[in-house]
Amino acid sequence: MANITDYLAGLADGMIERNPEPSDHRYEMFDTGGVELEVGELLYGLVRAIKPKRVLTTGIYTGVSDMYIAQALKDNCIGYSEAVEFEIQHIRRAVQLWERVGVKDYIHVTCCSSLDYEASGEYEFMFLDTEPNIRFYELEKFYQFMAPGCIVGLHDLPRTFCQGNTVKDANGKTFYDWPWGQVPNFMHQLLIDGSLRKFHIPTPRGLTFFYKKHMEDYLP
Repeated sequence: MANITDYLAGLADGMIERNPEPSDHRYEMFDTGGVELEVGELLYGLVRAIKPKRVLTTGIYTGVSDMYIAQALKDNCIGYSEAVEFEIQHIRRAVQLWERVGVKDYIHVTCCSSLDYEASGEYEFMFLDTEPNIRFYELEKFYQFMAPGCIVGLHDLPRTFCQGNTVKDANGKTFYDWPWGQVPNFMHQLLIDGSLRKFHIPTPRGLTFFYKKHMEDYLP
């Protein structure tokens, strides 16, 4: 029985090709810059279940994660996604894929830095997948636009948040908490007081979700 990946790959008709994930052959990928296919299927399922009216994504690359999300919005017959990407060549390439699989109308694209994007209103789901060194700041920037109960995923984020991960470049320069950088104080406080609650999915590239508390949540 075909699943959502089989369906989308069939519609793409050769534009994307399934390959084993290099670091863990139990997983698959379309390319090394997007999400693992199993993560794409998870995003599809989450959006199908949540049925958000508005979604925000950052970092398009080849458009794989946005394709899964937009297909879920299409199948829900409700909602749209705002996708933000800094590199115009990534947008052009992704739009061709979205057109081929029939989800382009569910994605509103803006070409700019995610930290300059002027969000408005509330989003019920977000997926942040730009450069790792700015993703914590994206979460901080867009927190005010997260509806109560909103779920936001940060791709490539391990359990440790890379805190304490120290590397040196060829010139001997030291980078701390590489490649994400230190957790910002604002985000740190949100996690401490429970305004944000995190849960990790142990995928090859790392995947951490955050949930914004809702006033109706049970408190022990």
